[in-house]
Amino acid sequence: MTVFYLRQAEGALPKRSVRVGFTVGRVLGGAVERNRIKRRLREAVRQRRALLADAARLDVVIQSEESGADFGILSGT
Repeated sequence: MTVFYLRQAEGALPKRSVRVGFTVGRVLGGAVERNRIKRRLREAVRQRRALLADAARLDVVIQSEESGADFGILSGT
């Protein structure tokens, strides 16, 4: 998993605006499998959203070894 984290300049985004994007390549499976991976990641980020900066952009690129990771590992619990 590769994570790109960028704090936005003051005034670039509204307060408490955190943008999160996920990239899951076709090599990880069909659309159903890729969407399942993204749903699990969205939930993990939702649970930890308060830990992110007020105005930030987070891009997550998933590689093959993380596709079957346990939700506890993804969410950090």
